[in-house]
Amino acid sequence: MTQEATTSEEKSSRSYWGFVLWPVLLAVALATPFVAGCSYEKNGSSQARHPGARLTAAEAIRIACETAQREGRNLDKYKVPQAQYELVQKGSPSIVFEKTWIVFFEGRELRFGNHFSVWVDDRTGKAGLSPGL
Repeated sequence: MTQEATTSEEKSSRSYWGFVLWPVLLAVALATPFVAGCSYEKNGSSQARHPGARLTAAEAIRIACETAQREGRNLDKYKVPQAQYELVQKGSPSIVFEKTWIVFFEGRELRFGNHFSVWVDDRTGKAGLSPGL
């Protein structure tokens, strides 16, 4: 085999792997956030405990995901949920979610009402779903 034939064969092999391998790696990289689902933790912050809270954000999100699935929601159709802790002082004139986690699920498809929330009582772990409007 000549030097020129060997070089041509090596180039062909490299371009084949570049053509096949890169799309596969790209597909895996893009699919990773979808597979993570409710187990996603942003910079470990979901393990932090809010001052005065019994649950961590990760625990509240886990309870919210279980509640949503029990209510028939397909979580693959929603972005990674976000949790917010509400600590409202007694006697506040507003409608209160005292010591409650509110976990928001935003739909991947952009359309009216494609979202919902799950509230999780920090003291009891009891949860309820509020549909999007």
